[in-house]
Amino acid sequence: MSSFTKLLPAAAAPTIAEQLIELRREAATRARLYPTWIAAGKLMPSYAARQEARLHAAIRTLEGLLPDAAAPDAPAPQPRLPYTNE
Repeated sequence: MSSFTKLLPAAAAPTIAEQLIELRREAATRARLYPTWIAAGKLMPSYAARQEARLHAAIRTLEGLLPDAAAPDAPAPQPRLPYTNE
């Protein structure tokens, strides 16, 4: 648990739907930035693929905990990007 989380009152803990929104936002950000970072040599394609796989696994896990498997106001799932330069 982070020190920030310890400061939050129990009622402020994020819901599963809110967690999904955040994970989906992060997935969209990575989908946008990773190709540029890979092309610039700042990120290895194999490492990016592992990170993406873990993030999408977390999204699927949380989706399985929701009755309708969808979070309100969540961005649409991003397609997997083909990584090159490996």
